[in-house]
Amino acid sequence: LNRNEIFEHTTRHGTYRGMRKNNFDKIINAKKIPLKDCDEIGLDALKKLYPGKVFSIFITAPKEHIHARLINRGDDDNSIRVRMQDYDDKMSKTKYYDKVVQNIELQTATNEVLDHIRTFYESV
Repeated sequence: LNRNEIFEHTTRHGTYRGMRKNNFDKIINAKKIPLKDCDEIGLDALKKLYPGKVFSIFITAPKEHIHARLINRGDDDNSIRVRMQDYDDKMSKTKYYDKVVQNIELQTATNEVLDHIRTFYESV
C-alpha cells in the first residue's frame, strides 16, 4: 500500500483496522455521504483530512443494556468482560464527538441519527 493510502490505523477488540483515504474520496466525489465507525483517533485523522466536512456521532446505550445485548447474542464470558471493561473508557471519550445518541430503542435512535446527519449536511 502507498504510505498515504492508509491515513489512520488501530487495533480494536483484537482486530486491526485502518482507513483508506481513496475510499472516502470516491464516495465524496460521487456526492454521497461516507459513514465510518471509528474511535477518537480515527475521528481526529478524518477531521484533519476533511476540515469542516466531518460530523461525528457517538452511539451508545446504558451499560446494563449493552451487557444484556452481549449476553443475548451469545458472546462468551471473556468477550463480555472485556467489552464491559472497555465501556467506561469509551464513555469518557464522548467529548470528542459532535453528538451522542442513546440507542435504547432502535427506530428512535435511527431517526435521531438521520436527523443529525441531515441537519449537518444541510448546513455545509
